[in-house]
Amino acid sequence: MPGNCRVTGNQADIWGLGIVQTIDAAAMQMYVGYRHYQADIDLADATGAKVAAEPLDSFDTVIVGSIILF
Repeated sequence: MPGNCRVTGNQADIWGLGIVQTIDAAAMQMYVGYRHYQADIDLADATGAKVAAEPLDSFDTVIVGSIILF
């Protein structure tokens, strides 16, 4: 890929889900969340000709935790 490129377009997709469980007897909430990230970019050289971009890796995140209310 040439060194002098400019970004002419991009797209990002992010989706996720989560769940919370409340435990009243312990005044606590436990949660887990998941997200998936994916992005693409379009590149052009100095003349405006389209340049093939290296594919970007998608990635996932998971978060787990709890909250004690007192």
